[in-house]
Amino acid sequence: MYRFLETLNDERILISKRASQRFETPPGDQAQFDWGEYEVYIDSRKTKIYCFTMVLSYSRKKAAVCSLSVNAAAIYEAIQDLFIELGGVTKELLIDNPKALVLSHKKGEEVIFNANALKLVTYIKTELNACLPLRPRTKGKIEKPNQYIEEQFIKGISFSNMEELNFEIKHFMRNWNMKTHGTTRRVPKDMFEDEKPLLTKLKDKLIMNSDLEVRIVTLSW
Repeated sequence: MYRFLETLNDERILISKRASQRFETPPGDQAQFDWGEYEVYIDSRKTKIYCFTMVLSYSRKKAAVCSLSVNAAAIYEAIQDLFIELGGVTKELLIDNPKALVLSHKKGEEVIFNANALKLVTYIKTELNACLPLRPRTKGKIEKPNQYIEEQFIKGISFSNMEELNFEIKHFMRNWNMKTHGTTRRVPKDMFEDEKPLLTKLKDKLIMNSDLEVRIVTLSW
């Protein structure tokens, strides 16, 4: 009886280990995108801002950009700015289900993406993959960076303008990318060297105004 229980316990430990194992994404395959809403002092005034974040799922290299708006045009521009900062575009972009990106996502049914979002991802050569609603664990690599940014960067800091805020958060993220990651036990900046050749570099930027009218801006590298 004791041996049977000991064997059963060993099997449970093995099952538990398998269940908790993380699925690691191949280099260049996926990035995860999200944003958080915060209040900071800009020019001595309490101001609501939106901090857009993106993580390369393989290397864990991270980038962030802040905006005063969270409309569709701001979201589409942030996605491109973050891919530019990260060094290129992945094959897939894992997202939540905001209306600017996803019109309908019901279990067992095909996801209906926003037509303008599809126009964007076709242009920058990636594909959208929406998490199941109320399943944040499928996008876990982006959830922790948002929490860390709030605790280590946003709290108790003020800026003279949005330009200063974005300059500082870019510097903050670049420093963070040089620290050993808790899961991979490697430095994201170093791991990125394996991923960099597999990313598609943006040559132009597709800009949509608040009316979602499109213009193309050529990037200088």
